[in-house]
Amino acid sequence: PYPVFVTTDAATNQLHLAFDKVLRTLEQNALLPKLEALVTGLVAASAAQAEALQGTELEDAASRVAQLYQVAGAELGLPGELGPLASAEQALVDAHTAAGERSPLTGVAIDYSLYAPRGHYTRNAALRRYFTAMSVLGQAAFCLPGTRGCDGVEPARRGILAARVLARDPALVLLWQEIYEPTAFLVGVADDYTPLEVAAAGGLLADPAALADDATVSRIADTLLTARPV
Repeated sequence: PYPVFVTTDAATNQLHLAFDKVLRTLEQNALLPKLEALVTGLVAASAAQAEALQGTELEDAASRVAQLYQVAGAELGLPGELGPLASAEQALVDAHTAAGERSPLTGVAIDYSLYAPRGHYTRNAALRRYFTAMSVLGQAAFCLPGTRGCDGVEPARRGILAARVLARDPALVLLWQEIYEPTAFLVGVADDYTPLEVAAAGGLLADPAALADDATVSRIADTLLTARPV
């Protein structure tokens, strides 16, 4: 008689293929339409925020937030114009080769090679659009003051304004949850702070003018750092 060795590799591979099929079907058929609706709302809401803050100390930060959402919309193929910083950002996103390049919008170094579609996201145009737009929203770095390589409070101020746009609108929050929660269940929760965590830390301000104060931004950042490490 000969010994028989049964490997689990074949079963593990089949499990991976089934999981990948579930994930890509969910993303293309259910999450992509929700992402398009979410980004459409974010573009409009961030434009309204930028208009309201024109002529104030927050004008530049609010404009950068609006242009960030413009980039996500452009990657989804949604209609709309790009501001000058958004155009520069999209060029880096589409090239997806630069590592450690400073973002024209956030001012923080980003590894743009991570924006290159890979795995099942290369299968068709819809999945590529989904991957790149999600990367724009997920890889945009708003560092907290005092953390490594962070230059002052300005990036955090922009991040709080970006989170505020979403967190103040219940319809946008619902869309975000309908995308985030299935994704978190399948591939894991976010490493970094979510918009709702920023809102809970004090970023959901009725009057965003308070964010012109560096102490207010630092207080929100300290609350986040105390809540959990990332």
